[in-house]
Amino acid sequence: FPALSFLLEHPEGPIMIDTGLSTRASVPRGQRLMGAPAPVIRPEEEIEPRMRAKGLAPDDVRRVVITHLDWDHTGGLGTFPNAEVLVHRPEYEFASKLLGRLRYQPKLWPASFDPTVYDLDPEPVGPFPASKSVTASGDVRLVPIAGHSIAQVGVVVETDGPRLLFAADHVLRQDWFVEDSAAGNLVGLGALFFPKQAIETSRRVHAFVEESPTVLLPSHDSETPARLEARHPLRSPG
Repeated sequence: FPALSFLLEHPEGPIMIDTGLSTRASVPRGQRLMGAPAPVIRPEEEIEPRMRAKGLAPDDVRRVVITHLDWDHTGGLGTFPNAEVLVHRPEYEFASKLLGRLRYQPKLWPASFDPTVYDLDPEPVGPFPASKSVTASGDVRLVPIAGHSIAQVGVVVETDGPRLLFAADHVLRQDWFVEDSAAGNLVGLGALFFPKQAIETSRRVHAFVEESPTVLLPSHDSETPARLEARHPLRSPG
């Protein structure tokens, strides 16, 4: 499974969603015991060389959205010196607790890491009860998708076509989400973490997809890049 990051080309400046793996990453012991695979990444696959190979400059990025603080989403935190890094407050606070330190490995974060910690606003987006606008135009918003982590957020992007939902690690793959939803299994990747919240998030994602054509983009789905390029919306998984 890949560990994907995404760069939104926006009139207000490029916006990065997560920063991927680092060669320095290691799977926390607790996750190894649960069978999590060891990350395999070469130096040229880290976020900075990948961007430069595509003619993209990390220095141009103005905002970095961290969906959650797992080690496979924060490996390139030191790559964007001019960017404001956005982290949901309860996610950041959990990282300072013992369980959070064991899971998130803040020892791997760069010494310069000084995020903008935010709370969601009481502004619903469809079935999501709160949100946070990342742009002045309001076309990029963060929504709560807790379950896999205590306060994971998804990123909703309005486009001229189907809207995009960057769903981070709520589900591993879109096709598995469809199969699980049909079978009534709504816990997704929250089974070992916060299952009650994960089930509620699945219900909201399900309703969001039904409400309007939506491209669902999990971070570890090998088919996500092709689906994003084609803007292929997910029909109702029910």
